[in-house]
Amino acid sequence: MIRAALTVEEALEGMKALEPKIKNYARLVVRKGVNVKPGQEVVVQSPVECAPFARVVVAEAYAAGAGHVTVIWADDAVTRLTYEHVEKSYFEQTSEWKRMQLDSLAQDGACFVFIEGADPAALKGIDPAKPAAASKARNTQCKVFRRGLDYNINPWCIAGAPVVAWAHEVFPGDADEVAIYKLWNAILHTARADGQDPESDWELHDAAFEKNLRFLNDNRFDYLHYTAANGTDLTIGMTKGHEWAGGKGKTPDG
Repeated sequence: MIRAALTVEEALEGMKALEPKIKNYARLVVRKGVNVKPGQEVVVQSPVECAPFARVVVAEAYAAGAGHVTVIWADDAVTRLTYEHVEKSYFEQTSEWKRMQLDSLAQDGACFVFIEGADPAALKGIDPAKPAAASKARNTQCKVFRRGLDYNINPWCIAGAPVVAWAHEVFPGDADEVAIYKLWNAILHTARADGQDPESDWELHDAAFEKNLRFLNDNRFDYLHYTAANGTDLTIGMTKGHEWAGGKGKTPDG
């Protein structure tokens, strides 16, 4: 059966219908993803193109009792221009103001929400040594911030949100509005945020996740063998004494 293509008008109407689910998604991120506590500082890092969703996350953070929300904006186009025009040596050091910002927020017990939505080709043609140097500098020089994330001292969560370039990579040939609408549906479904009670759905998912972790760690398999109808036949050897981990984590204070 051939289905008629979604029109821009239908996609825009669909986006209006998705608004309650997007709000539920933001609430899920705030209440389950980082478990905001009363009076806590919340940091939201977001692409400027995802500003509408970032605002919903900020509203939900305050509704959950956040003491203050700091938003840190990013922009693919500006990032690219920076890498194009600035020498590699600049990226080998994180600016003092940036270190102070991230470390002080982490020191004060903030939780961090990272909204991810980017053009997959944003840095195409850029010398990869530059973003690599910037990443290394941030991860080694922002010590309090990095330690807070690595050791679950500061709760953190990554949430996806569509941008046009990414949407077109997933749904090529569609109009901007149609591609964005389709990608929002895919994200909400993947994040288990499209049902009537996303928080309960995540509790159920987490329980199944914990069960699978116990199974894998109890058996300590020597290898994993993957096959599929497309011809995949892959065997992965496991190191002795390995341990499976993932899913939710706990801060030192529980």
